[in-house]
Amino acid sequence: MRKILIGILLGLSLGISFSLFAWVNPSQNPPSGGGVLQTSNTGLTINTSTYFISGNVGIGTAAPDHKLHIYNGYLRIDSPGLGWRTNQRIVSYGPLSFQPDTDNSGDPYIYFLNPAGSATVFINTNSGNVGIGTTAPAQKLNILVNQTSDYFTLSGCSISANSNVVTCSGGVSNVIPGMFLIIYQASNSYPSGYTPVNRFIVGVNTSLNQLTLDFAVPRSYDSNTFTFQVFKGGALVQNYPSGNKYNMVLSGQNIYFSYAGSLAPIYGSIGAANGTFRIISQKSVHVFLDAENTFSDSSGEVKFSIGKNSSYFGPTYSEIFYVNESGAVWAASYTCPCDLRLKKDIKPLNSVLDKVLKLNPVYFTWNEKSPYAGKKDIGIIAQEIKKYFPEIVSIDDRGYLGVDYSKLSVVAISAIKEQQKIIEEQAQKIKILEEKIKELESKIEKR
Repeated sequence: MRKILIGILLGLSLGISFSLFAWVNPSQNPPSGGGVLQTSNTGLTINTSTYFISGNVGIGTAAPDHKLHIYNGYLRIDSPGLGWRTNQRIVSYGPLSFQPDTDNSGDPYIYFLNPAGSATVFINTNSGNVGIGTTAPAQKLNILVNQTSDYFTLSGCSISANSNVVTCSGGVSNVIPGMFLIIYQASNSYPSGYTPVNRFIVGVNTSLNQLTLDFAVPRSYDSNTFTFQVFKGGALVQNYPSGNKYNMVLSGQNIYFSYAGSLAPIYGSIGAANGTFRIISQKSVHVFLDAENTFSDSSGEVKFSIGKNSSYFGPTYSEIFYVNESGAVWAASYTCPCDLRLKKDIKPLNSVLDKVLKLNPVYFTWNEKSPYAGKKDIGIIAQEIKKYFPEIVSIDDRGYLGVDYSKLSVVAISAIKEQQKIIEEQAQKIKILEEKIKELESKIEKR
């Protein structure tokens, strides 16, 4: 009998112990009420604001290996009665670490999902690469923009001069603050005094179909003449003590640097501390200065410059290279690759003098098709150069010809050498003729 009682007690103890670690839903609702622990046919309720458990807790697993182990499920955080409208937080009194792939299964990734469940931000914790719009970032920061989904056009829009409120009869329900508005002329035929407008959207009123921009526009615009296009990109905004806004704008497939709401890139900046800053593109990289044609620096011209020491606005800033708004390049010197070890099929450059003599240096004025319209200049005609030295003529994406003037110096060296050879041959002939004249004079004097 004693052994039987011991067995019964041991069985009850084990049953209670296992029931604590392996919860089974009851077949029906228990009586209502109760204390800290309440049960129902949907699970277990802990009816207290603070509950301490020593050891590991498993949800979806009977073998938890951490303080909280959730298996094959999600953790959801809500506030009663408010739901998604409140700002939920994960709070830590020390560093907060995310460590994926602890089982070394080969997926060390962190995903940030949109409400539809699609990954919009991706981090590969092995390579350190971050992807925005891509789950296969090839660089430390890889931004992939889908032009068909990352911008849209508004209809029936208008904005008055010196206003920052846009009204669109076609609705603004798909716009949210932080997006970027570009107002432009599709055919690039702007009325006199008009230029493209680029502004941040800081407010949206769907009941009035209105957008509030960060800064007013200088003139009135409407959808009859202009296109109102919204980019879903974003901006990194930093407010300096003076209150001025310096922005880096991701807009569609473009990245802009702006100041005070306009695209005046000379006020934008990127810094790279203790390293090299690189811009990598699979296609072209374009730099546009003073896109709204509103800015001039203290020297009266817009520049793209490279310098050293301090900041651009610092007194010790020293320009070592710059291109001004007229396309003139200023530098102390420049060097072209010229090493013998980089060349093959080397042949002398001969018979150039006759070709050089056929070239016609000219005075001219740039016409309206040129960005230097009205400027007087000197030069040569690319079409003439192409006939004799096609290697130094190139064509741009608009079909216009250009000449590498630096290589004309090589042509000039060869022409000078040919001319010098002619001069030396003529000098030798003159010397022979002079000697013969002296010989004849000597004979005449002896008679």
